Parts: sequence; C-alpha cells; structure tokens
Amino acid sequence: MANRYPLIVDSSTQQIKEFPSGDTLVIDNLQVTGTTTTLETATLNVEDKNITVNYSTGDSSATADGSGLTFQDAVDASNDATILWNATNDEFDFSHGITLPDSQKITFGAGSDLQIYHDGSNSRIQEAGTGSLLVRGTNLQLQDSDGYDYITCTDGGNGGTVALKHLGTTVLSTTSTGIDVTGNATFDDSGKAIFGAGSDLEIYHDGSDSIINEAGTGVLKIRGSAGIYIQKYDGTENLASFLHDDGVYLYDGANNIRLQTTSTGVTVTGALLEDSNRVATNGRAIAFSLIFG
Repeated sequence: MANRYPLIVDSSTQQIKEFPSGDTLVIDNLQVTGTTTTLETATLNVEDKNITVNYSTGDSSATADGSGLTFQDAVDASNDATILWNATNDEFDFSHGITLPDSQKITFGAGSDLQIYHDGSNSRIQEAGTGSLLVRGTNLQLQDSDGYDYITCTDGGNGGTVALKHLGTTVLSTTSTGIDVTGNATFDDSGKAIFGAGSDLEIYHDGSDSIINEAGTGVLKIRGSAGIYIQKYDGTENLASFLHDDGVYLYDGANNIRLQTTSTGVTVTGALLEDSNRVATNGRAIAFSLIFG
C-alpha cells in the first residue's frame, strides 16, 4: 500500500524520505525563516488551538503595532480588509464593520454586565449587572430612525437643559427654576395637579365638576393686580368681578350689574328682596354691615 506522505522529514532520525504520492509529514517542530512565507492552498487546517502573532522568545512589544490579519482584495482589487493591533491606543482596529446574527450578543464586563444585541424583533442595549447604564456626552440626543429628536440634553456645565419634543417642537424643557411648558398639559378625570409638600393645593376635574381644593391647613387666596373676574366658561358673561380700588360687582344672567359695593355700602340695580319683602328698589343705595361670628 502506498505511503500517505510523499515527503517525510524526521528530525529525530535526521532523515528525509520521499514517496510517490500523499502529503508531507514533519515529525517534531517546524521553523521557517525568511521575510515571507506563502501557503498555496484552498483550505488551511490548524490542529493547534492557539496561533501567536509577533512571536519572539524575548520582548516583542516594540514590533507588535500593526500585527494582525489581512484579507487581500476583500473589498475589491485595491482594498483589503484588516484586523490589526493598534499599540498606541491598546486596541484592535477593524477596517470594516462586524455583523452578528439575531440574538448573538456583544458583551462587556467580567459578569457579561453590558449586552448589545438584536433579538429578532427589537434592538437592545441592556445593563444586566448590578450597576447603572450611564450614557455620557457633552450634548445628547435621542432620535428616531430619520434623525428627528425625541429628547435633547444640552450641557450647561454641571448637567444642563433637557427638552422633550413633539414632532420636532419643544413642548417641555427644564430651567434653573423648574420647567417651561409650551402648549397644554392634559390630565385625565380625577388626575390632579398637586402643589405643596403636603399636597395642599389640588386642581382637577372629577368627571363631573372642576375643583380647586385647598386641602391643607391654610386658606385659598386668589390674587390679581388689577382685579379678578369670575366668568362663564367662554368668557362672554361676567358672574362676578373684584376690581382693585373700585369695588365688587355681581351680575345677572344677561351680564347686567345688579349689585356693586361703594365707599358707603352697596348699590342695587333692580330690587333687593328678603323673604319676598322688598328691601331696596332700583337705583337707591342702602348702607349695612355684615357681621360674621
């Protein structure tokens, strides 16, 4: 039977044997010296599980920069693809991108804490450890696939300003004193706008009525520099007005003043009735005192 190897190099016996066909067998270690070694084969099988590049019996760190793999003509006849060691930055440089199949992860950390992957439906950046996921930048923007902003964070030195967008328009932004809102803030029925450390002031709609509620231990104060009007919902009719340095006015359903305060009492337009008895008539003023006990 023909020998498998046409050439056997046996360093232990210092013999070279030739046979008519088969592979070359090197018994013991093989060392090739020279500038370039070329293997002309379609497939190279390496039984060893480790390949060392830039090997030396001494310190070879000075020549490590640029070592790695080159895939000749990977892009075209003029462009190779490479994975090379960058000694200056202590990192590998890839000349081209990396594609992973669905659910295959790039993981970081001794406990695989940070994971980046696509699960077949959604893309995920996951902090799977015990720490927090920190995203840092001078300015940050969360955008849709077309580059339109959802959220922007602008650095102001120690943190900065956060803006929420709606269809490209800022609707809420943080300021040094709180927030600025552009447009409306909408609450569901019984959803409350609450103010005060003890939730003292509540403004809400309970499904039937609109309520301004002072639920704390203080009083509810309504202030206006020139005056205060209580009106019909569409602003077409006054119910009552309280005017600075003027007086208090009460109106009827036709928006006519029926009672107003004066420096001496009140003026009634029409009739003031008590238990169907006429107390004052149209245009005649009466003076009175109200005592609350």
